[in-house]
Amino acid sequence: MARQSKLTTIPPDIYHQLLSIFPNFRELKIVILTYRCFHDAFKARRKILLRDVAQNLLGHSFDEAMLLAREQEAAYGRGAPPTEDFSTKIVSLIVTNHYVLRSLERVVVRLLKRDKDIDIYEAGMWVRLPSGDTSPAESSRYMTAGYRFWRFSLQRQKEHAVFLKNLTRSQLLELNHFVTGLRDLVDAMGGHPPESDHDKDFISGVLSSGPQSILNIWEAFVSGDEYFDEAFGIAGDCDGEGFFSYAYMDAIDRKGLHRICALDALEPIFDGDNEKMHKLLKKAAKERKKAAAKKKEHSVHS
Repeated sequence: MARQSKLTTIPPDIYHQLLSIFPNFRELKIVILTYRCFHDAFKARRKILLRDVAQNLLGHSFDEAMLLAREQEAAYGRGAPPTEDFSTKIVSLIVTNHYVLRSLERVVVRLLKRDKDIDIYEAGMWVRLPSGDTSPAESSRYMTAGYRFWRFSLQRQKEHAVFLKNLTRSQLLELNHFVTGLRDLVDAMGGHPPESDHDKDFISGVLSSGPQSILNIWEAFVSGDEYFDEAFGIAGDCDGEGFFSYAYMDAIDRKGLHRICALDALEPIFDGDNEKMHKLLKKAAKERKKAAAKKKEHSVHS
């Protein structure tokens, strides 16, 4: 009781400042349910405080995370996007989506950072993978690309090309790198490389089921759950022909990136401060200008 009475002497603005620095919603909830004074302060500035804590949790991926949550609420509710940014449903989606992508990060990063001599189809491959540690900047790019891919998976097929068209060149390459990691994970769970168009379509089908589904399948896989085969088969049976790859190849061609997209050296998410990717993008821009100049010169002479 003494602690509670001392807290009541704190000015209201200090309550707000203290609540605004909580790193996640779980800790915020514990405090406002424990102390009446903090509960009252939260009620007075609920929307502002929820936004502050969401930004603390999500960092630079905040905008993409919010776009995804709004689209999910609209899709699941079969209505227009919500007008309130931080409804109870929106907060729940933010927390769940963050958990899903963070959980996948632990394995996807390990696959993306592996040595090229590691065969992902070998039974003992998992113990040979690197730890998967990332810098804050790398992790932020991974999460942002993950939210974009999740939004992409919610779009109808005819909307995929427009979705990718609206991304910058660096965003597009980061997105592709994220999808490469997810595809490696799905391939590894399948146990063998795709040998036919049907196998490739199956992998695309699993990818099209989205991050939440892929995490559920992965957790069943590592636990040896009998649910794994059924879940894997259901996800793969989705109509996934060319999912992501068709729209992506069209997008990189439109953006003049076909010269660098296949380079093994390109690692746009896990490349320190992205120096390697920016150098390659500058090189691609110079090549585009050079090609355009040649084309103009040729048309003049002809």
